[in-house]
Amino acid sequence: MDEIVASFDYRSFYADSGTEIRNLFRDYQPPQTTFTSELPVIAIFGKAHVSKGHHFLVEALSQIQRMEPDIAFRFLLCVSGDEQHLNPILDALNGEAECLLDRTLLMPIVHPLMMPSLLGMCDILCILDHCFPVCIHQPRLLREGLRAGSSILCSAESAKKSGLNEHLVKGKNCEMVTDPSDIDELRKALLQLLRQRNHRRQLAYNGKVLSRVLEKSLGGRRDPISLVAAAFKRLGALE
Repeated sequence: MDEIVASFDYRSFYADSGTEIRNLFRDYQPPQTTFTSELPVIAIFGKAHVSKGHHFLVEALSQIQRMEPDIAFRFLLCVSGDEQHLNPILDALNGEAECLLDRTLLMPIVHPLMMPSLLGMCDILCILDHCFPVCIHQPRLLREGLRAGSSILCSAESAKKSGLNEHLVKGKNCEMVTDPSDIDELRKALLQLLRQRNHRRQLAYNGKVLSRVLEKSLGGRRDPISLVAAAFKRLGALE
């Protein structure tokens, strides 16, 4: 995965985001050992929007970096969007959260077939919806993260919208924050996961067990990523 990242043409990936963002990526050099180092990878995915929690996570991680400099981690920010929503995140990384720059890998949204592998490399997957305006929105990322074996840190809203709310137990198969805009609550949840490696691994294990049970119970109602991957495998395109 690090080799794939090194080959990205960031300016072309963000070609529709506006001149300022394209120019920023002209000289961007991503960390080359995000996935090959022994450090835990904290990740957040999705289109940049104030209700998706990117800003809260950046602020919480920058506080951890300043207050607990001995705690090491990598930060994967897999995001796309327009200048209105991307610029505040990039401005923070170039301003008050500058301490995160040398450990942050900024990536565009990747092809769905890459997501299972990418999620499997993430130690802490953050899904932090907060007052998302689309009421019928039912994201699949939490379900995909459980299946990939990531330890999940989600907001109560994300858990509810995932359709798995009744199966998710804080401290058992996920960690959960009531309100991700409460930076103190979010920082404490992140610190617990970063400090307690065994707890993190137990969450991931329990989450994967839950995923296997739930996916089996769903029968033929599989998600699009699994259906596409299965189709390619049948055609011999995948090992």
